[in-house]
Amino acid sequence: MWALLRHLVPGHSVWLVPLMIAFMAVNSLTRVVLALMNGDVNILVPSNFIACFGIGLCFDLTVLTISMAGIVLILSILPAKKFRFIPWLVGIVSLPLSTAIVFTALSEIIFWNEFTTRFNFIAVDYLVFRTEVIGNIRESYNLALLLGTVAGFSLCLWIIMLWRLVKLEVLDSAIRHRLGAALCWICLALSLFAITDASLKQYGADSRLNELAGNGYYDFVHAFFNNEIDYDQFYATRTIVDPQSFQHDVRPDQPIQKRHLLLVSVESLSASFLGSYGAQTKLTPYLDTFSQESLRFTHFYATGTRTVRGLEAISMGIPPTPGHAIVRRPGAHHLQTLGQVLADQGWQSVYLYGGYSYFDSMQDYFGHNGYEVIDRKALTADQISHETIWGVADEDLFAQSLREMNRRVGNGETVFMHIMTTSNHRPFTYPEGRIDIPSKTGRDGAVKYTDFAIGKWLEGVKQQAWYKDAVIVILADHTHMGRGKAELPPANYHIPLLIHAPGLIKPGNFDPITSQIDLAPTLLGLLQVPYSSRFFGQDALKDGENNQRAYFANQQTVGLYRNGRVVELYPNRRIRVVDAESNRELNPQAKEHEALVDEAIRSYQSASYAFKHGLLKRPPGPQGKFASR
Repeated sequence: MWALLRHLVPGHSVWLVPLMIAFMAVNSLTRVVLALMNGDVNILVPSNFIACFGIGLCFDLTVLTISMAGIVLILSILPAKKFRFIPWLVGIVSLPLSTAIVFTALSEIIFWNEFTTRFNFIAVDYLVFRTEVIGNIRESYNLALLLGTVAGFSLCLWIIMLWRLVKLEVLDSAIRHRLGAALCWICLALSLFAITDASLKQYGADSRLNELAGNGYYDFVHAFFNNEIDYDQFYATRTIVDPQSFQHDVRPDQPIQKRHLLLVSVESLSASFLGSYGAQTKLTPYLDTFSQESLRFTHFYATGTRTVRGLEAISMGIPPTPGHAIVRRPGAHHLQTLGQVLADQGWQSVYLYGGYSYFDSMQDYFGHNGYEVIDRKALTADQISHETIWGVADEDLFAQSLREMNRRVGNGETVFMHIMTTSNHRPFTYPEGRIDIPSKTGRDGAVKYTDFAIGKWLEGVKQQAWYKDAVIVILADHTHMGRGKAELPPANYHIPLLIHAPGLIKPGNFDPITSQIDLAPTLLGLLQVPYSSRFFGQDALKDGENNQRAYFANQQTVGLYRNGRVVELYPNRRIRVVDAESNRELNPQAKEHEALVDEAIRSYQSASYAFKHGLLKRPPGPQGKFASR
C-alpha cells in the first residue's frame, strides 16, 4: 500500500501519503474488528474474505481519492523551494485528522454493536437528535474510557505518521509532470466514484458480510442524500391497475362496542424473551400470566427495526415503504390513523410517551393525526422514580397513564390510549430493588424490569371500575435484534401480541401469520367501528386465516413473507427470493414464485404511490362522531 500510494501521488503531495496510509489501515482494521464482533467463522472462508475485503478496499479508495483530490491538485501546483512549511503544516493538521479517523472507527464499532450494520440514516438521524444520542452514550458507556481510547490511539497514529513524514524525500519535478499526475489522480477519483455504488456491497446472501464490505464514510454520506427514496425510480415496478383498490368501506353488522382501548407498545420486546413464546429465561412472569388471560398471536411480526416503523405500522396499517418511516416524513399530516378513526367515532385518542415527544417527530405526527400527545413534560419531579435520556421509568409512565385514564373517564370520555415505553433500551437502567437483576447490567434486566412494570400496571388497571369496559393490547414496537445473516430473517421481526378483552374475546392462541399493519383494522373490527378504510392491513380475526403474510423492512430493503418464502426488493430493481428457513436463495423468475414476486412489488409500489399522492389522507366529509350524532 505504501509503495502504491508513493508512486500514485505527484510531487509535494507525497507528504500526504502517511495520512492516506493511516486512513486505509484504520478502515481495514475496523472491518476486521466488526467481523470478529459477528462471531461468524464464515468470514475466514477464502471466497468470503477476498470478496468482502476486496469490495471494501474499493469503497475505501473511493472515499480516499475523492476527499484528497482537491488537496493533491493544490500541492502539485506549489513549488517546493518556496513552500517549505508544507510538511510542517501537514504534520500539524494530521493530529486532528488522526483523531477524526480514530473517532469514526470507534463510532462505527459502537453503532455496529447496537444495530449490526454500517452507518445508515439512523446515524444521520442522530445528527438531528444529538441530545438523546450523546446522553445515551454517556449513560451506556464509560465516557472517560472511550475518550481516553480515542486520545491514546489518535496520538499513536499521529506519531507513526510523523515518523514516516520526516523520512520522506520529495524530488521536485516540472510543473507539467506534477499537474498531469494530479489530473490522473482526479480522474481516478471520478472513475472510482462512477463505478462504486451502494449496491456494490450487496454481493452475496449473507447480510452481515455485505455490511462488512461497506465503508462508514461512504455509507453515511449515501444515507444523508438518500433518506427518502422514490420507489418507482429505484425499485421493480408493475402496472397498477387501480391505485385506490386498497380503499374500502367497513360496515360491521353489529353496534359499536364503546370500550376503552389501552394499547401498550413495548420498546424492543422480542417474542423470544417471553416464556409464553418458548423462552426458558423466566424474565417475563407477569406477561406470561397475562398471555393466559388473552388472545395470544403466536406468529405476529413487526415491520421494521426501529420504533418509528412500529408506530407507523400500528397507527397507519401500511407496509414499510423504503427510506424513512412516514412518521418522519414531510406531509405526514391529516392521515387516516387508528387514533383518528376512533376520535371520529367519539373516543378521546391519546399518545402517551415517557420521553420528549419531539424525538423522531412523534409530537408532529401524532398531534396532526387525531391524537392528543402527552410526554415527559407532563410529569412532576415527585412522579419520577428514575429516568434516562430516553424517558422516565416504565412504572412512572404507567402510573401517569392511570392518572390520565381516571381523569378522562371521570369526565365521561371513552378513551383510546397508546402508551409507548422506553425502559427496555440502552443504557438498561431502572429503579433499584424492583427485580433481582441489578440495574445497568444488560438487556435481561431491562426486560425483567419492563415485565415487572407491566405487571404492576395491570394490577392497577384491574382495580379500576372501567376495567370491565376495556380492551388491553400489549405488543412490541420491534425486536431487540438488528440485521442477521439473512437480510430480512422473519425470526428477527417476531414480536408478541396479546389482546385482552373480558367478555368480548376468549383467551387462547391465534396462529396465522399476521403483521403490525393488521393491528388497527383488527382492533376496529373487534370494536365494530364503521369507517372508510385507508389501511393496507386486514382484520386478522376475520381474514387472517386465509391471507397469511407479513411485511418487513431494513432501511432500503423491503420484503414480503408468505408460505415460507421471503421476497426481498432492493434499489436498482434487484429482486431476491429466499427460503425463510434455510436462507437459501431461490430463482425469483421461477414460475412458482411469479405470483409472490408480483404481490410484493405491487404492495410496496401501491403503498408508496398512495402516500406520495395523498391517498392515505383522512377521508373528506362527515366522519364518525359527526355522522353518528
